[in-house]
Amino acid sequence: AVIRSTYPPLRSSVVKTFESWFKDKFSITYNTPFVGRLVYPITDGTTLNMELMFIAVEDDTAADKLRSWEFTGAYVNECHEIPEYLIKTILPERTDRYPAVKDGGVLEPVIICDYNAVPTDHWLYKLAEEEKPENMAFYRQPPAIIRTPEGVYKVNPEAENLEFLSVDYYL
Repeated sequence: AVIRSTYPPLRSSVVKTFESWFKDKFSITYNTPFVGRLVYPITDGTTLNMELMFIAVEDDTAADKLRSWEFTGAYVNECHEIPEYLIKTILPERTDRYPAVKDGGVLEPVIICDYNAVPTDHWLYKLAEEEKPENMAFYRQPPAIIRTPEGVYKVNPEAENLEFLSVDYYL
């Protein structure tokens, strides 16, 4: 499952990213949900052939519709826009279900979420900074650009992936 809050940003952002990453190895059919297919050769000579369900989930009612699905794993883009219920209850219940154990099972089920910094009263902040469940890991990526006390923007010396940033724009 590839999840975002609504279909417009799912199509204009997440699907576009998959298309740019995988080019001719990725195809998509725009139904509801969007169904993607990734056929990617692996260096060991095997080929990954993966179906991706691109799903919009903006509230608990939409999240409840996922109760009958069976996923290997899930990726949630802009997780702060998604109901807490989806991350804490629905997705953990629905991942690690395909393929079935009788067919070999899931090798490493995972739920990956990305999001920008959230206010301290947001459920994600509380989960990551206060609750810190043992079965979850949280990673902070340093910002690429920082604002100095003088109000000037500069490249953050702790940033990573700077080769993907148009640094000249900020300098």
